[in-house]
Amino acid sequence: MIKVETGHLCLPADFKSGTLLRFSDLNKKYNDMKIAEVYGNLTNTPYGSGRGSKSLKECDIELLKSYVSDCKKNRIEFNYTFNAATFSNREFTKTGQEDMLRFIKQLKNIGVNTFTISLPSVISLISNEYPDTKIIMSAVTCISTPYQLKELADDAKISRAYVVEDMNRKPNALKKMAEQSPFPLSTIVNGFCLFMCAYRNMHYTSISFRNSKDQVEMPSYYDARCSRIKIDNPEEIIKIPFIRPNDIGRYKQMGINWFKIAGREMINANPNFAESAEAYMGGSYDGDLIDLLMNFSDKKYRGILSLNSKSLDPYFEKLFERGRDCDRSFCGACGLCRTWAKYVKVDQKRSRSIPRFRPLKYIR
Repeated sequence: MIKVETGHLCLPADFKSGTLLRFSDLNKKYNDMKIAEVYGNLTNTPYGSGRGSKSLKECDIELLKSYVSDCKKNRIEFNYTFNAATFSNREFTKTGQEDMLRFIKQLKNIGVNTFTISLPSVISLISNEYPDTKIIMSAVTCISTPYQLKELADDAKISRAYVVEDMNRKPNALKKMAEQSPFPLSTIVNGFCLFMCAYRNMHYTSISFRNSKDQVEMPSYYDARCSRIKIDNPEEIIKIPFIRPNDIGRYKQMGINWFKIAGREMINANPNFAESAEAYMGGSYDGDLIDLLMNFSDKKYRGILSLNSKSLDPYFEKLFERGRDCDRSFCGACGLCRTWAKYVKVDQKRSRSIPRFRPLKYIR
């Protein structure tokens, strides 16, 4: 039997000392779940991350240095997100390696020692040069099998790994992965990507090339495509592999003890990360699930979509009891998400603010 341990929560860094104090107060209030990490990155560097720099809070090296110091005072670790889906193969050139390692050393000199990375090549480079560095495998890597875990563990020192969010709806496979994994597994609780999204990998790669100076003509190509699928098909909202606070205990029973609240791209939209954290730390939330998944921010889906969390109690009972993991090839015969789609409310008038997807055409 798997021993159920204290859960660990990872939250976006807004680089404000006041927010860290609120997190510290929550850690004193709750015993079964602790805020262990905050994560983020500099915005004006040659290196992208899992989020485009334009959507992030501006952060330079001096602000980061001060923030890392505040993290240590509050006993919360800072995790630097170095998780672009591509660095344009710079890690395979001598100059690229020297520049990258110099950058990592600069961060280590101000107290950063934990990095979330997606590329196995970069993990190998950094872990071999700086063996004392704590490396977390990013969800961008799309880990979904024990085989992947073993292969990645053979090449470099990894402290923890994120599974792809789809695994949240594959509890049987996830439990087996946790049992066989050579290191602790983590998962994202409030991701809003489509289940088994056809565009995921290409979208992440596109984001990796985008920085504060980006001038692309159609920056919302993938966003618009996925947004319209969600708005036009409420069943897809039910399929999104989020984890409700009420179900955290189920995942801890599987051996998952690290949980990430996503939302770095929401920092400029007035999020309340402490409110989101408290819902998961308390293990209960019966309000509008869209509010929670959007971290109570001003992001576009709030006001357009609504879904009462309590209404999904029977849905998750069935999902966890049936003994079969979710898969799109099974959707036609299952119909579970289709049945609960009626609980998704869509404000059609406000939904017009979501741009229609347009196929890419030659720019004349």
